[in-house]
Amino acid sequence: MRMSRRIRRVNLSMKKRNISFPRLKFARLGVKSIANIARRSSVNAMNRVSSRTNVMQKSESFDNLIKEGQKKNEIGDTLSAVEIFTKAVERQPMNQYANIALSKSLSDRVFEPAIFKNRVKAKALADEAIARAQKAVEIDKNSCQAHVCLAVAYGRAQMFSNENREKVELGKMLKESLDNALKIDPNDDMALHVMGRYEWSMANLSGITKVYVKMMYGALAPGSAENAEKLFKRCIELKPNRLIHKVELAKMLFDLKRYEEAHKFAAEGRDLPMEDVNSEIERKNAVEIIRKSALKMSRSSRGSFRRFGSGSALF
Repeated sequence: MRMSRRIRRVNLSMKKRNISFPRLKFARLGVKSIANIARRSSVNAMNRVSSRTNVMQKSESFDNLIKEGQKKNEIGDTLSAVEIFTKAVERQPMNQYANIALSKSLSDRVFEPAIFKNRVKAKALADEAIARAQKAVEIDKNSCQAHVCLAVAYGRAQMFSNENREKVELGKMLKESLDNALKIDPNDDMALHVMGRYEWSMANLSGITKVYVKMMYGALAPGSAENAEKLFKRCIELKPNRLIHKVELAKMLFDLKRYEEAHKFAAEGRDLPMEDVNSEIERKNAVEIIRKSALKMSRSSRGSFRRFGSGSALF
């Protein structure tokens, strides 16, 4: 009895006091506002994570495309290389290397047998290569590689042009691009290589052609076999394991009827590693030069023997 009376008194005293619990601060915002804040915080967090993930994926994807395109170039698969580097440029349009790589692959595609026989298609690819290389130069004018790439593209377009005026203009722009490249890096082996080929091609123009070109379109920069030989040998000093340097020199020496030297450089170049479709083409040229120069030397030695034999019969 006494215990129940005490409980009643406590209950009465509790009712008389106005006891209130402190409110939580966010309770004033209401349930809907709390839900909105939570939702926005969650969305922002997800966006930040998604953004970082996309950047990483994009970067990794771009890098993978470049690596895959390089592999295709090395085995001479120019079509696949063009497709891959096109995707890379779409991902990063202002990436200079991607534009250079695409330009080079487009230039190399002209050597595919079906395209090489189709001058219109080959010229279109070369023109596209020029546009990509020009973009690379625009991105960074101080890039030697970009200017070399542009020079090569001009050279390929010149091969398939049907208009004399355009050929002359392309030749002038090619020389200008090489001059720009060598101002930036006088020891770039590819710039020196292309300049060597330019010198040799100019040296092979006939006098009548030079006069005609000068009358109609203005003088071209002259070239000489001596300069071309020096340039090719300098390339070999800089990059002795680059196949195209030795084979291009061998081709020039063969044309100059220096068969023993041609045979030597062709044999050395033939066994060097392949870099792209150009080196594979040059490897085949090396095999042909070895065969032809050996034949020429053989005939020359037989002729010398006959001359010696006929001379000795006089005694």
